[in-house]
Amino acid sequence: MRLLLLKRAAWAAGLLLLLLGSPASAQDFVPPDLTRFTGTWLWVESQGLVATSTPQVKGASRTLQLQSDLTYEFHQYQGTRDSLLCKGIFSVGESSETGGSEVVTTLDFDGWYETYEKRMLVSFEGPDTLDLVGVACASCPEHAFVRGRSALFTAEVRRGQGYRRGLWDGLSFELRPRDHGWEMTVLDSARGTENLARITTSAASGPDPRLLEGAQFRESSSRGAKGKASKDGPAWLKVRRFQFSRVSARKDAAGEGEDLDPPGHGTLTVEHLKLSKASAGTPQEIESIRFTTLIEEVRGWAGTAGTARDST
Repeated sequence: MRLLLLKRAAWAAGLLLLLLGSPASAQDFVPPDLTRFTGTWLWVESQGLVATSTPQVKGASRTLQLQSDLTYEFHQYQGTRDSLLCKGIFSVGESSETGGSEVVTTLDFDGWYETYEKRMLVSFEGPDTLDLVGVACASCPEHAFVRGRSALFTAEVRRGQGYRRGLWDGLSFELRPRDHGWEMTVLDSARGTENLARITTSAASGPDPRLLEGAQFRESSSRGAKGKASKDGPAWLKVRRFQFSRVSARKDAAGEGEDLDPPGHGTLTVEHLKLSKASAGTPQEIESIRFTTLIEEVRGWAGTAGTARDST
């Protein structure tokens, strides 16, 4: 990202030379390759003069969506709560000295939520890592994004019903029916029926948080309205955070060190729950459940070792 500081100066110098030099002919113009920019970009970190912000520090993830029709949306997610920070039209600019090989690229965002960042310098670290920094000030923070996929969806299921949401590249999210509820699963078509979900929500020594069962909510519901889960129960009951990897273990390039962070993260929030009536000797079951799920997966993750984020 330090290269952006040099590019900021080069951009200003290049623009001045273009203004003073002879105008380029139409045949010299080469339109930018928009496919380098379009897609979904997951925020990794922002480096300022005195502090670095990450999804872990901020307690929220961010997703920048650049569409092929030159529109964009910038979302922030706290758990599964979606806040649209800004949206509008973006444009790509490229400049260089006459006859020079160094090209300085900028992105202009109409309606960007921070006015001093409406124009930002662009730097790529490979095809799947995007660095942005505003040109309006010498101390503008530098933002790093990695290319990825993101899905936010809400659904409701009743007792005995299964649920499946197809995502991308053979990935899917499912709720598998069990005797007294469901098992939350992340599946890869190349890995068969293996559940890739690994829970990061802490349930202490209690039940597996991947399971959504009536017994987990029974004590909570006894303090709330009859037949409904109370908001006073443990936080992990309502919000289940998980991570997943399509490869069982990954090491650094030398095959040493600890496993790298998994490239997939998700959150399931229980929006509404209805339990069956309690009766002696019969476990309470979940009659119906409505939930919202956010799932994100980094693309080209092996090439961004050390930057893959943990959204827990």
